[in-house]
Amino acid sequence: SSTLSKYTTVPVKFSNSSTYLRVMISANVPNESNILIYYKTCTGDNGQLQYTKYTLLQPDTSIVKVDPGNNTFSDITYTVTGLPSFDTAVVKIVMQGTNSATPPIIKDFRLIACP
Repeated sequence: SSTLSKYTTVPVKFSNSSTYLRVMISANVPNESNILIYYKTCTGDNGQLQYTKYTLLQPDTSIVKVDPGNNTFSDITYTVTGLPSFDTAVVKIVMQGTNSATPPIIKDFRLIACP
């Protein structure tokens, strides 16, 4: 993508197939910044992931923004249900901002998949 600040996980292979995906992070998001979470999934050979497009996730609740210098972290959850069955997932986190001195900070990344 064209964004300078992003993190992409390695393909995560689950032992059981799933139709539910939840991404949870703790984040400090300054007023001038934003976080976007994308995912893609597949079944079987994860080589097909390179041909699959990312899908944007919407947060379950609005993202809490903080003033610069405020070191408060908030939990953000993204949930998608009713997916076609998958056993491999990749998540991409895109961090955006208009002030490079106050970037979003992310910790405690968690990925859950359930049948």
